[in-house]
Amino acid sequence: MSDFDEKQKNFDIKKLKGSQIEITAEISPEDFEKQHSRALKKLGESVSIDGFRKGHIPEAVLAQKIGDSALLQEMAELAIADFYLKFLEEEKVPAIDRPSIVITKIARKNPLNFKITTAVLPEITLPDYKIIAKNINAQKRETPMVTDKEVGEIMAEIKKAQQSVDNPPRSDLDELSTDKIRESLQKEKELKEREKVRLKIIEEITKEIQAEIPDILIENEVEKMFAQFKENISRAGLTIKDYFAQIKKTEDDVKKERRNEAEKRVKIQFALSEIAKKENIVVSKDELDAEVARMLAYYKKADKGTVRAYIENLLTNERVFQFLEACGVDARNTT
Repeated sequence: MSDFDEKQKNFDIKKLKGSQIEITAEISPEDFEKQHSRALKKLGESVSIDGFRKGHIPEAVLAQKIGDSALLQEMAELAIADFYLKFLEEEKVPAIDRPSIVITKIARKNPLNFKITTAVLPEITLPDYKIIAKNINAQKRETPMVTDKEVGEIMAEIKKAQQSVDNPPRSDLDELSTDKIRESLQKEKELKEREKVRLKIIEEITKEIQAEIPDILIENEVEKMFAQFKENISRAGLTIKDYFAQIKKTEDDVKKERRNEAEKRVKIQFALSEIAKKENIVVSKDELDAEVARMLAYYKKADKGTVRAYIENLLTNERVFQFLEACGVDARNTT
């Protein structure tokens, strides 16, 4: 049972647009006053007064030095932080952003009143993703084929590369090599076709998702995309300033252009996560541990927690796509 039972409940929750909530709360005078000594101790860690050792200053002297305004503010911050952590845990609120806090009433030996606004994970309503996947999987598709011309072009590139080094051309570019190149190209084409079908399935599912996506998630995705954009510009030998001058656009212009794509990416991830939840699709601990160890062996300075979350998300998404690929697979008609 939640500690916030009906008799002790000291807050109200209001749903706002954009998957946000507003919490209007009050902390009793007694609970607020409990933060007095704690606030003094915390503020006193950075205060020096002649004649006293730091950390051993009497409360009365310390309070006078700090002042009522700073002390009240620190008491409020501590009290609200305690309330908010307890609120998130007990009420199972999936907050995803730093809260915005407005204190509406503050005074010693009085209730502390405040409002907290924060974004939360949106409620996701998925369409019938199994039917969508089944219909797309059943569509007629041609099996990609590798042409002799494509194989010949690769062979020519290999021979040209060989002639550019000191070693004489190898003599084993025979039929066996040609078969390997053809096989490699075939696998590459089949992989691209598979990715096209996967993208079509998830995009069709995403189009019919009902959810209010918080702005903070879209903005975070825009920032990720912009960081990759800057890296690509740098690899091309340009500075971002020079590039903007060439295309006659600003950073804000470029970010605005990417907002729709960012929103789509966020929705796709929500769709994949929600399907995984509904279908109980999980990655085994042994497989996850093995993949994390493999990546950490290569990226030795990477944060283990970050790597683990990334790998788990990657593997889970792959399992979801495999599940969607299997929907109505018997109905698929290829030529």
